[in-house]
Amino acid sequence: MCHLQRKYLTCKPLAKRAQVCIEQENACIIKYMLMVIDPQSYHVRLHINNIVDEHLKKYSPEIMKLYKDKESLIMEIKIYFAVKVLCAVFILYRLWIFIFSQQVYDAWEKVYRMMRIARIKLWKYRKEYRIYKGKRKLKKPGKRQDARKMCRKQKWYGRSP
Repeated sequence: MCHLQRKYLTCKPLAKRAQVCIEQENACIIKYMLMVIDPQSYHVRLHINNIVDEHLKKYSPEIMKLYKDKESLIMEIKIYFAVKVLCAVFILYRLWIFIFSQQVYDAWEKVYRMMRIARIKLWKYRKEYRIYKGKRKLKKPGKRQDARKMCRKQKWYGRSP
């Protein structure tokens, strides 16, 4: 117990400090444990610094290994993303070449020509239909118009048929 007290419960003056937040519950537990272990110590932050320092010294190789593994994972993600981007660019390039190739241009010309022919045929059909509809109105008057003509004739002649 004496060795641990010397190791963790000695107050070292800190030249440079940084504020770190911990949960209130953990801080209360640490204060209670410090009062039980060493009733004379009252600076919790100094003791926590000793514990963190010991932890970092002890597990530094493992932490660095994890960091390097994470770095390699990030590198792997970057390579994967770069490959995806290159594939997309290649596909878009090939699509661009296909769209603006002579074969596709000829196909679009053919479609354009066919649509013009369809538009002209539709225009001619509508024109013929308008003419047909106009002739039909002139040829065959409606029943109402026939009745009006008969009424006018009767009035003119002054007699009924």
